[in-house]
Amino acid sequence: MSWAPQQKVLSHPSIACFMSHCGWNSALEGVTNRVPFLCLPYFADQFHNTTYIGRMGWG
Repeated sequence: MSWAPQQKVLSHPSIACFMSHCGWNSALEGVTNRVPFLCLPYFADQFHNTTYIGRMGWG
């Protein structure tokens, strides 16, 4: 498969953790689906998003 529907995957009950670069869209999708994160920021806003996710208790 060349593409996977991320929101559908994150909403599946077997998902235990979301490994993400924490771009804004991914961060919102993970938080919306209440999935714990493993944050691996790379550049730009990803570092700030990681901080916000950690403060909310999802990281």
